[in-house]
Amino acid sequence: MRKKLLTISLLFLFCGIIFLPRFFTVPFAQIMVPVVPEVPFLFIENENTMLYEQHENTFRPLTTLPQSYFLLFVEEHNSTFYRAIFYDLEGFVRRSAVEKVDFEPVTQFATGTLSITADVIGVHIRARPDHTENNIVGTALANQQFTFYGTLDGTSQFSPAGSPWYFVRFLHENNEFRWGYLYSLFVTAPPIPQNTIEKVMRPYVPTETPRDPIFTLPPTEWPLYLLIIFIACLSVPAILIICLLFKKPKKAAKVPRGF
Repeated sequence: MRKKLLTISLLFLFCGIIFLPRFFTVPFAQIMVPVVPEVPFLFIENENTMLYEQHENTFRPLTTLPQSYFLLFVEEHNSTFYRAIFYDLEGFVRRSAVEKVDFEPVTQFATGTLSITADVIGVHIRARPDHTENNIVGTALANQQFTFYGTLDGTSQFSPAGSPWYFVRFLHENNEFRWGYLYSLFVTAPPIPQNTIEKVMRPYVPTETPRDPIFTLPPTEWPLYLLIIFIACLSVPAILIICLLFKKPKKAAKVPRGF
């Protein structure tokens, strides 16, 4: 009987040493931090922020940019302009119109889609938003769709329609993408929605030495000294059981027989 109790006690002790520390592991949610890009992004703060192209020694407006989206910073061109990329366009943006951010946005750029809705044989695509010049670079057909980036004011072909022209990308005859302007009277263009600004996140790795702030993570398992104390405390009952099993019983005092 004593051998069975001893065997059972040792088995419980062994199981406790092996498995119980795992049961007491403290679960912690993994900390997520924003991704810091190698090249910063520029946040488009204001409406009617303009992208410019350099034409000879001047900066000429190219198109408006959608508010709440981003450009990819290229370089500081001068005290007034940043050189930057928006989608597949490279140009210049006023430093006062954008803000550098230290995170990578989930949605960086945005373009719209417009359709030719005029009941005409073809609509001229022009190199500049001016119908008085000889600047035709392509033709748009009825119901054809185009990617547009924004608008730019130009000449007015029809007074009630005003002067906005859409800056679009189109496929040229030689199967190359080119850019030009379509007059607003001939198109239907839903507005580009506001950006829901979200940051690209990644798990924080404490062994890294990046530009991220340094965090001290709580331990996900018991420290070694607590584990030793736990094992020692777990061993005490088994030791007591063993001592009791092997302890010799006290001899009962002899009572002299009566006569």
